[in-house]
Amino acid sequence: MVLVAFMVDPGWASAAGYSAGIVVHWFISSSFVFPGKERGGAALHLQRLGFIGTAILGLGITVSVVSGLSSAGVQPVIAKAAAVAVSFFAVYLTRKYGVFR
Repeated sequence: MVLVAFMVDPGWASAAGYSAGIVVHWFISSSFVFPGKERGGAALHLQRLGFIGTAILGLGITVSVVSGLSSAGVQPVIAKAAAVAVSFFAVYLTRKYGVFR
């Protein structure tokens, strides 16, 4: 919302915010949400690639929802709230049953 206040397009602002959270989310997911599921060696690299893939999925969902709803006249804060809900469930389920299984 800070970027939107500085006249940044809501879609780009949501991309920046989501991207900033990806690194933090890796540490949260591997340490607290799915403890004991982090792998080692080559498997760790594959897990990280899966995590990055799901991050890109979530980023795409977030930008699409925010951009689409904003273009339809929905306030950016409402559009972002909708995007959070949709991307959270999609990414969580993909990580739970794929990346951190």
